[in-house]
Amino acid sequence: MTLLVASLALTCSAFCTTLHAENTSHIGRHQSTPDDVQAINQVLLDFQSALLNKDVKQLSSLMLNSNILFASPSDQQTITRAREQVDVNYDGLPTGGYSNFARFIAGSKKRVQEKFYNVKISQDDNLAWASFDFEFLEDEKIQNYGLESWQLMKQTANGKFSAWCGRRTARPSNKSHSCPIHVLPEPLMRIEMIYGLVLVAALAHALWNSIVKGSQDHLLMLGAIRSVGLLVGGIVACFVPLPAAASLPFLLTAAAVHYVYYACMLNAYRLGDLGQVYPISRGMAPLVVTILGIVIAGEYLDGWKLAAIFLISTGLLSLSFSRGKPPSKAIAFAIATGLTIAGYTFLSGLGIRLAGSALSYIAWLEIAAGAGVVIAATVRRRSTAIEFARSHWRIGMIAGMLSVGAYGISLWAMTRLPMAPVAALRETSVIFASLIGVISLKEKFSLPRFAAACSVAVGIIVLTSPHAA
Repeated sequence: MTLLVASLALTCSAFCTTLHAENTSHIGRHQSTPDDVQAINQVLLDFQSALLNKDVKQLSSLMLNSNILFASPSDQQTITRAREQVDVNYDGLPTGGYSNFARFIAGSKKRVQEKFYNVKISQDDNLAWASFDFEFLEDEKIQNYGLESWQLMKQTANGKFSAWCGRRTARPSNKSHSCPIHVLPEPLMRIEMIYGLVLVAALAHALWNSIVKGSQDHLLMLGAIRSVGLLVGGIVACFVPLPAAASLPFLLTAAAVHYVYYACMLNAYRLGDLGQVYPISRGMAPLVVTILGIVIAGEYLDGWKLAAIFLISTGLLSLSFSRGKPPSKAIAFAIATGLTIAGYTFLSGLGIRLAGSALSYIAWLEIAAGAGVVIAATVRRRSTAIEFARSHWRIGMIAGMLSVGAYGISLWAMTRLPMAPVAALRETSVIFASLIGVISLKEKFSLPRFAAACSVAVGIIVLTSPHAA
């Protein structure tokens, strides 16, 4: 086992070293802080609020000045008509900019609203950009939609971000979507490196699960792991700001779903073989996250990424039937486990983007999702808990650190990448667990296992290749 971990660590180290072989460390190293990102996000929320309330005073307070360009380029038909009837030099950008927009909002007799989707923020010190898809509504009816882009500047005097320039493309539409606003900043490191970290997290996930599997008391070992999460979460929470209020519903709901996940998982393991139910739950989770991400969160995935996720999930699911068909009840609980995995992954993927501080969200999720497990393990194993802690504290601490690190990396990656690819790569822990079984436990590497591993490997290559980035 030690040799395996050392070899894989060396491989990951070599992979990371290769990625950074080029002397381009200055590229993408922007100066950005969680507080600044939260402040920029608040500007967008205040803008939406000002429109709803027709509060042009609040609206003007968000702008650098009243003369900024804040307009949509006109379509060709409007440009042609204006040149024929009014101004032969009309270039498609209406004069007046923000002032005209403010007068329109103040004079409108209808309920005006603008919804934002797929918000992306890029910042470097005092300069920032925010781009997003939008819908502009009057009396709940969509008048136009398209892509909107803002430039924002941080004023040195008060540290406040103000809009400097706004541009949009607008098209008439009758379609509507619903999605919580979220922030997806530009990656601060190469995407390949982030994918590499998620694969390391998958390995860590496989290692701590193998420790739980090999333990004489699964509940106490799980309690030991969550105790480490509570400790780490509590320490980190003392040094970071509280998660933003907008993220709390997602955090609390994700924590609640974690407890349903624990219950479904334990029942699945009780009714079926680990090697059969585990791949079902882990294999279906990326598929569900993909659907939720596209339908609810509005995340875009090209054909390459969708194909890669399908290959990975198919490979994982096929492992379940390499030893025959599992019992029906075990399959039912395995499916329920997969749905809960997808649920807390999706909720946390949205929540951590709204938290302002990824570390703060991770810390409080460890506390909220771990406290109940520690209490349950202590109460149900009251007579043996202390002795178990004395004899297993080292391995429990190692497993706990692996668990916290693995989930923390995965959640952080979702602040930089769409949720589905991260979920798919994280669930490759099933393949790592299978390889650990073959190497350390001398289990047979059968043809179905080989086929599943190949399917997952091809999926990883496609997902992380440049044409799928």
